[in-house]
Amino acid sequence: ARAPRPPRRRRRCGRAYKQGSEREFNEWFRNLRTAAKQHKYLLDIIEVGTIRPGAEREAEAVALHVRYKNVGVADGLITARIDTYFGDLSKTLSRQLYGALQNAVKDDDTLAELLADEDADHYDDIKKGIAAIKSLIESEDTNSKNVRMKALRADLEKAYSPDALKDLTSASLAKFKTGIELANKFLKGSQWHLPDEVIEEYILDAIGAKGATLGANMRVQIGMQRQLAVNSGKTYGLKASTLAMQGILDQDNADRANEAKAAAQAAFEAEIASQGALKEE
Repeated sequence: ARAPRPPRRRRRCGRAYKQGSEREFNEWFRNLRTAAKQHKYLLDIIEVGTIRPGAEREAEAVALHVRYKNVGVADGLITARIDTYFGDLSKTLSRQLYGALQNAVKDDDTLAELLADEDADHYDDIKKGIAAIKSLIESEDTNSKNVRMKALRADLEKAYSPDALKDLTSASLAKFKTGIELANKFLKGSQWHLPDEVIEEYILDAIGAKGATLGANMRVQIGMQRQLAVNSGKTYGLKASTLAMQGILDQDNADRANEAKAAAQAAFEAEIASQGALKEE
């Protein structure tokens, strides 16, 4: 007989989940994503199963590089050590979240049994565990049996995926927003139709996925502009926030271009100066 597993240290995984309709599942998962955003790396583990590249990971990787260098690890081995560190950390966080997920569904015998199966592919994998629950709910929810509705929802999920935002430019952002709105239009009147504030959140998530620092700064600026509009008695909807995001992206890209030009000019002048010094010698 297999020895019992030691109790896991449990991370919070949102409020307790009660099996019901797919709509209730989606609401629970939305709350889970919101809670995960407040903790380093947890949203990455839930959504993609690993720690995504970004400003937080890069900063920690730099610190690890210095630490390994100080203890005498060879330069050629440091990158592999860092990759192993983040790989092990991803697995640890996934196991902890999976334990929290088991705790969240403990009052539902069907879901508890589903997650307790140690031979299942989803065991100890939070991303796959959530997908297994969703699959079970969809199979039992009569609202999910409309094939066309499922296809439309799949189109919407593809439209708001961060992968649909091709690059951090105002033109790409406009296409991304339009794609979400077109896919969302076909679901009008259904329980899966997204309100504007949720679309805005997906847009900010996509920007943050491609540039963590830019995404965080943009959230702050959009929040400040919305508060100013409220204080002035004006509305600040999705159209206004998207225009503001495009302006922020345009300014950021212009700043980067100017920095690149200045660096190139400095390098050119340094090269000219160097050549002049050589001639004098």
